Amino acid sequence: MDSLNLDYSVDKIKLEYQIISNEEAQSFMDKLELSENVESFYQSNKISSCRYNFLMGTNESRVYVGVTPNWFFDRKSDDTSIILEFNPNKIDPFIFQELLFLKYHRRFLIKILSIDFAVDFAVDYNLLRVKKRDLREKYTTIGKRYIETRYLGDYGDNHVKLYNKALEHGVENVDWSRFEITSKKINSAYMAFAEFEKLLKLPEIYVVGQCSMEEFNLNDVNRLALISIIDDINLLAYIKNYHTRKKFEKYLSKCLTSINISISCIYQSYIDFCDYFFKS
Repeated sequence: MDSLNLDYSVDKIKLEYQIISNEEAQSFMDKLELSENVESFYQSNKISSCRYNFLMGTNESRVYVGVTPNWFFDRKSDDTSIILEFNPNKIDPFIFQELLFLKYHRRFLIKILSIDFAVDFAVDYNLLRVKKRDLREKYTTIGKRYIETRYLGDYGDNHVKLYNKALEHGVENVDWSRFEITSKKINSAYMAFAEFEKLLKLPEIYVVGQCSMEEFNLNDVNRLALISIIDDINLLAYIKNYHTRKKFEKYLSKCLTSINISISCIYQSYIDFCDYFFKS
């Protein structure tokens, strides 16, 4: 479906500012403790968390700041790291005076820990279908409050989410769906496209169109089978007979339309973010 106006963006990013001296980190935390911009503070000993954790801003536009990651904490070390996580669509972390010193940190010492890419499109969420990239891949649908979200893959690298963005924002009578994918291996700014393309694994996304079952001249069993496969296209892979599977693939080609999510456009959103964030 090339005619769709797809909107690509970096939805969330988590950065590690490496080799910060302990003295500078302590001075930084002293300023945060006195800041009115800090919404909350907590300490954690979890290996996946930072020792000292601050939340700045509001629920709608929040910046997470972590000091001294527990995953490599060494009491004898003379330096540490600072973690910064935020949604660039909602907030610029450097509006907070306390964070400005990170803006001028040497870029080669800034590591991208994770980055989320979002693609918005004007399609009814209920008509969307996502195909597994591998038959063994996990695929689950979870309802949180009144919003249903489909998840593809294990939480972490190349984890996919698909949900109704209009419903999340309380917008009525508007088709607005969102596709998100997380990468934990795109670790540097300005990665070459060839490497970027290798690391980001996109699934196939389809839209259910209007097709008449009558033209297929199916018996009742095959009609019910086709309805089930349209509802969950991953069932197609379980048809062992080659000719039967090809027959249903032909039916699906008339019932489903592919959404062309462009890896090149996702890459451009990554480059645009890097140009804005690391050069401004």
